[in-house]
Amino acid sequence: MSVYMISAAAAVFLFMSVLIDYARIYAFEKMTETAVYAGTRSVLSAYDDALYTRYGLFGRGGTESDGIFQQAVGGTLSPPASGLVSGSESGLRSDDVFRLLNPRVEDARVNAGVPLGRHDVLKRQILEEMKYKAPVDFAMELAARFRPLSGAMKEASRTVGLLELLRGLYDQRQARLLAAVAYQADAAKALSSSGVNAMIPAGRTAAAPASEGTAFAVADGFASYREWINADAGRTDEGEPINKTAIEDYAQSARDATAALRQSIRKASALHGRLLGVVAQELEAAEALNGRMEAAVRQAESDGQGKGFERLGGSRSVGAGGSTGGPGAQEADMTDVRSKTQKLLLPRDWFVGYRSELESQGMALAALDAKAGSFQSAVSASLLSPDFGSGAMLREGAVSLAGAYTKYESSYLLSGGLIQERERMIRSGQAADNQRQALDKQTDAKWSEARKLLQKISLLPRGSEAADGFRKLGELFETNSRWNKAAGSGTGTEKRRDAADRLPDVSDAMNEAEGLFGGMADMMTEMRDELYVNEYAVHRFVPFDPIKLRQMVVESGGSAGPEAARAMAVPNQETEYIVYGQPDPTANLVGAFGELFTVRLAIRTMEGLIQSRAMGHPLVILSAAVLYGLEKAMEDMAALFSRGSTPLSKYADIEVPYADYLRLFLLLRANEPEKLSRIAALIEFGTGYGLLTVPAAVSGEMKASVRLWFLPGLMRTFGKAGILRGRVVGNRYETTRTASASY
Repeated sequence: MSVYMISAAAAVFLFMSVLIDYARIYAFEKMTETAVYAGTRSVLSAYDDALYTRYGLFGRGGTESDGIFQQAVGGTLSPPASGLVSGSESGLRSDDVFRLLNPRVEDARVNAGVPLGRHDVLKRQILEEMKYKAPVDFAMELAARFRPLSGAMKEASRTVGLLELLRGLYDQRQARLLAAVAYQADAAKALSSSGVNAMIPAGRTAAAPASEGTAFAVADGFASYREWINADAGRTDEGEPINKTAIEDYAQSARDATAALRQSIRKASALHGRLLGVVAQELEAAEALNGRMEAAVRQAESDGQGKGFERLGGSRSVGAGGSTGGPGAQEADMTDVRSKTQKLLLPRDWFVGYRSELESQGMALAALDAKAGSFQSAVSASLLSPDFGSGAMLREGAVSLAGAYTKYESSYLLSGGLIQERERMIRSGQAADNQRQALDKQTDAKWSEARKLLQKISLLPRGSEAADGFRKLGELFETNSRWNKAAGSGTGTEKRRDAADRLPDVSDAMNEAEGLFGGMADMMTEMRDELYVNEYAVHRFVPFDPIKLRQMVVESGGSAGPEAARAMAVPNQETEYIVYGQPDPTANLVGAFGELFTVRLAIRTMEGLIQSRAMGHPLVILSAAVLYGLEKAMEDMAALFSRGSTPLSKYADIEVPYADYLRLFLLLRANEPEKLSRIAALIEFGTGYGLLTVPAAVSGEMKASVRLWFLPGLMRTFGKAGILRGRVVGNRYETTRTASASY
């Protein structure tokens, strides 16, 4: 009986001992899990204060990570080493208290996680920072200010695009037509310079004696020729004919005169035909250009140009306020300007008539050649058969020949002829062209003035400190960009434009403005993360003060002193660097103010189209509008340098500060990796930190053990069977725990 009892008691003891140690292991596992998570969070609580205060970002800093982690996990796993037990009235010390678990930390360390300089990490923190700054309403209000102009800008963009295209095609077409009429005149001169007129001659009066060797001389001399022949034939003596020499001389002279006339006409006709062929080629090219003009006019009313303006105009306005309304009534005026482009087109009947005229000119010379051939044949026949010949018949042939020449001459050589009339028709818009050229000359002077302004900015003294700062900034950018590309977190590079590219023509200005309005439309409808990154760039970084340029560029005449070099330093133009990314003290300013000028030019040219619509000729309207736009854009730049803002438009009484333009320019640049690398470079430059070495996440690893009370060998067997998470070493159970956390 006692043996059975002992066996039963042993079994119960074995079961209970296993159960107790397994329960203690389970509790130990939960305790270590809690400890490692608490330790990891404690490490992250020690963030760098300078990063957060200045840039709103979290990165590990301050106390050494391993010390914080070890202290945190030690405090979680074990009570204080000395002192009274909390809440005890017996005065027991902690060493005297019974502990179900008495864990021991074998090893504890912290590993740095992903760095703050990694794009996805930096972007996530920026988004978290900006969600609490409420930049959305502010950005929406900015877009709503521009929204009233969207309809007018759409029509202006379409009108300018059409007129700029037509201007080039019109000038090419006119050059082709003027070349055609010049070649046509040269073809006519081929006859006048051939001497054919002197060989007839046309316009001879009946009383005037005919010059020797002419067609009329041949006709007039035929009567004497017959008399000489008849006289010699009627002689009865057998002597030598007395008129033989005269007869032979006349016959030879007649043959030579008609042959020379025919040869001269044929030579002139060959050159005449080649030149008329060139005229036909020029006319064909001009007609093709005219067809392209017609197609451009049709397409301007049917294509999707101006979609960016249209999207903003049709978007839901959020946070609007302060605008006076756009020039909606003036949109019809620009439509009227486009309708005037019909004046530039030539109807197809015009080209048909010109070709018919060329055919008539060729036929007129062919008729002259035919008359000359008939006259030559008549002379030859009369010389062979004098009895059948008639002086009246030859005279009639000479008169017909002279008439054919006179007809050609009056139509194509004399003043007031068809060629001059055709040239007058081609040059019918010469007065408008002259007016346009005068306006374009003034426009060129304004363009030169604008370029000189940007050149003065680009030539501001850089100073060694500013140059070194931007060189270092460029190196920091390249380092961050290369690291992120290698890590697969950043792709693409933004095309960088030189300062010389900052002033496009007015069509490019309209296209850039369309991109700007389209970006604002996307911002109002899609609420992309990019908006938060852009607003972070504006809120956390310093833009250049444009008022400083008044002293450095305008008032100083470009001879700025040392204060200009100090103003060029990196901390004074951080936002511009984020927008353009040029590692040069002045290049980013040239980019910003050049682009701002471009936007002002687009808006002011829209106003100019409305102001100049009464000028009638569409190309004159365009030239006047561009000149107006340039003049007003230069006034806007002066206002910017004076008070730091510009008026939005004549039709919207709103002031737009310089910082808002930078917001808009950021919208045009959707290359987020470039922006993030520039932001990281600026933060590193401002703090001296390397964001690629500043952890934004950590992982804690701890190895701890607890003593087993019963049967460690059996527990070791459980561990080998995979029942336990850790392993049994001697009489202690060991486990390793890791936990990761990030800001």
